[in-house]
Amino acid sequence: MFKDLIYNKNIDEIHTSDAYFGKILLAGKNLLIPYINLGISNHDLNRGNILKHINFCYTVFIDIDYLKIDGNLTKDNLLDKYDSKNSIYLGGDDLLRNQNIYDIEVQAKNAFLQLRYDSKITENYWLPIENHNFKINMDEKLVKDFINNKNLPKNLIDII
Repeated sequence: MFKDLIYNKNIDEIHTSDAYFGKILLAGKNLLIPYINLGISNHDLNRGNILKHINFCYTVFIDIDYLKIDGNLTKDNLLDKYDSKNSIYLGGDDLLRNQNIYDIEVQAKNAFLQLRYDSKITENYWLPIENHNFKINMDEKLVKDFINNKNLPKNLIDII
């Protein structure tokens, strides 16, 4: 049912520098991060070099081998097999403003990007909060529910 919304190739081609993330869920060896305005290029969702942005999506890591959060090593099952070229680096702006997380480095046996049925991809930025020069261009209730992991797809509930 969700297979058409899951993308597990070129997960390293996501860009989080202008993205916003919600409540990070770490359950055992699995990690889920809801993202707004995630950038994507050179990927099945955007084969071009010009960055496009996804309004709502999830990054999912199953069976984590290596996890470093803000420079603090949380999990290392790789030991002497660690190679930074195999890592996926994540960041963004914490919309909850209480997680105190800025940088994540992760390696997992399975990693994928999952869209929602109502996800949209455009060249424009998705702005869930107002900033100095730009106004919000998203529904505030949808954003609040999304960043708090309300209405997670069933396959993600099963993972977490």
